[in-house]
Amino acid sequence: MTKRGEKSLQMIFGLFLLLIISLVVLNMFFKFVGRGSSVIGQESEEYAMKAAKEAALTECENLCNMAGKEEGTIEFCSRVYQVDWNKDGTPQGAAQHGAWWFCEKKIPCFVLVPNCKGTYDGHYCRDLLAQKAPNKYHQLFIEISGEKPQSTTDYDDACLLPDRETYDETAGLFPTDYNWKERFCFSESLATVRDSNFICCVGFTQEKCIAASAYCEWKNDPLGQPYCARKDVAIP
Repeated sequence: MTKRGEKSLQMIFGLFLLLIISLVVLNMFFKFVGRGSSVIGQESEEYAMKAAKEAALTECENLCNMAGKEEGTIEFCSRVYQVDWNKDGTPQGAAQHGAWWFCEKKIPCFVLVPNCKGTYDGHYCRDLLAQKAPNKYHQLFIEISGEKPQSTTDYDDACLLPDRETYDETAGLFPTDYNWKERFCFSESLATVRDSNFICCVGFTQEKCIAASAYCEWKNDPLGQPYCARKDVAIP
């Protein structure tokens, strides 16, 4: 073989080797870029979820500060937010803030800012909305079982928070003392809450529960824990 032929083969081999090296480098580059984009995307998503939580808390605190006059208090009591609180990728399940459990699809401000100004808690908000803004009460009213109230349109918040009679099925995962729907009696119909004889009962001490025995009952849940419950009786 001539020297010219040997040089040609060497050149072809060199170009072929260079091509292989280039392909390897490009492959590594695209993998790195892809990995970097994935990390950036994940960080952006986490930042957005954190920002949504902070925005809801800030807005509820602002509404609490404006509560006092009837219009401002109704706005605080009726405002709800949808937030992926536990950052699992969907605002559909149960989550917790402080002591309270709620459904991510419908989070009331009076849960995020409990006992606003020492006055405007869930009990106050329930009675205020039932008496002064029944349409807004209906937006929060939902049976604890998660079933749609028959007398309203669909206010389902896509989340089942167990009540005192069912939470043993979740091995006590949900402390129902802090299930706002049960604790503040938002499972009661508008007519029931608007009655002048209405008593929520939930959260009462044994002494207070027995004193209101016409409507309240001191009993044990399936795990043997005593609590005060509303009797299933019609209010006269």
